[in-house]
Amino acid sequence: MLRILKDHKARKQIKKVFQEVNDMVVPTMGAKGLLVALDNDFGKSTLTDDGVTVARQAIYMDNMDKMIAVDMIEAAATTEKEALDGTTLTILLTNEIYKYGYWQIMRGKHPQVVADKISEEIKLVREQLAKDKQNLTDKGVKQIATISTKIPMVGEVIDKAYQVAGKEMNITIEHDREKTGINIEHSNGFSIDSGYMSDAMRALCADGEKYEASGAWIVLLKEGIMTQAGIGEFFKGIPADHIKDPFIFIMNPNFNPNTLRLLIDTLIKNQMNYQFIFVNEDKPDDVYMDIAAVTGGTVQDASTGVGEYLFEHCGFIDQIVIEQDKTLFNAEAKRPEISERIKVYKKKLDKKYKLSQVDEALYTKRLGALENGIVKIKVGVPTITEYQTLRLKLDDAIGAVKKAFEHGVVLGGGKELYNITFILQDLGLVRALRRPFLQILKNAGVKNIPRSKKLRNKKTGVDVRNNQIVDLEYAGILDSFTSIDEALKNSCSIATSYLRTNCIIKKETTQNK
Repeated sequence: MLRILKDHKARKQIKKVFQEVNDMVVPTMGAKGLLVALDNDFGKSTLTDDGVTVARQAIYMDNMDKMIAVDMIEAAATTEKEALDGTTLTILLTNEIYKYGYWQIMRGKHPQVVADKISEEIKLVREQLAKDKQNLTDKGVKQIATISTKIPMVGEVIDKAYQVAGKEMNITIEHDREKTGINIEHSNGFSIDSGYMSDAMRALCADGEKYEASGAWIVLLKEGIMTQAGIGEFFKGIPADHIKDPFIFIMNPNFNPNTLRLLIDTLIKNQMNYQFIFVNEDKPDDVYMDIAAVTGGTVQDASTGVGEYLFEHCGFIDQIVIEQDKTLFNAEAKRPEISERIKVYKKKLDKKYKLSQVDEALYTKRLGALENGIVKIKVGVPTITEYQTLRLKLDDAIGAVKKAFEHGVVLGGGKELYNITFILQDLGLVRALRRPFLQILKNAGVKNIPRSKKLRNKKTGVDVRNNQIVDLEYAGILDSFTSIDEALKNSCSIATSYLRTNCIIKKETTQNK
C-alpha cells in the first residue's frame, strides 16, 4: 500500500518534520544550552545537551516523518564527520533555509528557481566566510575545545595537552584505573595512521578498542617486495624468545600481493601478533626515515639502506599503542638519530621561499611530531562506561582543535553569520543566517542585548556565560571555520533538495498503518 502526498500537502509535511527535529535539537545550542531527556532501552531517561545525540533520536519517528527526518540527520552527520562539530547548527540552518524557500514557493515562485537562488546565496556566504577566517592562536585552543564539547573541564585538559603536544595534537587517551582525575603524561615517540591488525592482536585490545604492548619490532619495507627465500631468512633470524612479540610492518602500498600473501601465511603459521601499516602519505621516504630514527631500524632500500631484509635490521620501540585511527610508537628516550632528522626538517623550513605550501605543511607536521613526542591523557574514573563517555568528548575536542589549526577560525557565538547579513546587503536568507546568534541568546535567557547598538561592531558579541557584550576575539569566543562552512554546505544541500520535491511516496505495510 502506498501513501502519497502531493504539491502543498507534501511541502507542508516536510516543513512540519523539519520544524519538529529543529525544536528537539536547537534548545541545546550554545554555552547555556538546555538538556533533553531521552528514553533508553531500560526505561530510564538519559539527560544530555549533545545535539548529535538528540538529532539521532529522530530516526524513531513514524513512517513518512522518519523518511524525511533521516535526510536531515544525514546532513548533520556529514557535518560531524568532516568538522567534528556544527551538528546543531546544520539542523537549525536546514529548517530555516527550508522555511524561507517554502514561503517563496507559496507566494508563487517556481521551486527550481527558489532552490537555485538559495544555492547561489549560500555560495556567496561561504565565500565571505572564507574571507573572514583567521588563524587559530594558542589562546583560542581552550575555547574551541570547550565549544565542541560544552564541558569547560575538557577545554582546560585539551589546552594543557596542547601546550605540550603543539599543533600536531599527537595525543592518545587511556583509562587509568589507579589514579583519579585526568592527568597528562608526555613521552618521546611518533604516530602514524593505523593499518590492518591481526585477529590475535585485536582479541587483546583493552576495553575492546585499543591494543597496547611494552615492546614491539618495527619492520621497514619500503621497496614493496621480499623474495620467498628472503622471507624464510627473516623468520629464521627471529630468536625463539621474541617470536611472540608484536611485529609492526611498515609497508609500501604497492607491496607485491603474492609476497604479501606468503608473508601473512608465515605469520599465521607461527601464531604471531602483527600489524600492517601501508604508507600512503606524500614523501614516504621521510616517513620511513623518521620511524627508523625513532626505532633504530634500517629501511629496506637498496640505495640508502639494505636489500634483503633480515630480523637484525628491525627497529624496536619501547611501547606500542594501536588505536582506531592511529598507531603510536612510545620511546623511553630520544635517540641521537631523531636530533639529526629534526635538523633536516629545520634546514628545509629555513628556505620557505623554495617550498610549496603543501611541502611546508608536511615538513612542519613531521618536525612537530619528532620534537614534541606523544602526549597521553590518562582518565582516572571507576567504570568503563564513564571512561568511554569522557573519551568521546576528548576525541571530539582534539579533532575540533586540529581542524581549527588546519582550516582556521571565525567569530563564535553565531556572530559570524550575523555579521555576513550586513556585509552582503541583498541576501534573502537574512533571517536564517541571524537565527543561530538569536537562538544562542534565547537559550541563555538573554532578552534585551540583541537590540544593543554595540552589536553593530563586527567583533562585538555576547558571552552568554555571564550575559556581557564582549570583544569576541579578545574573549577567545571563536568557532571552527570548518564547522560553519560544512553546516552551510550540508544544510543547503538537504533544504534545496526538498524544496524541489513535489511529491512524497511512502510504502506502508499493515504494521506501519
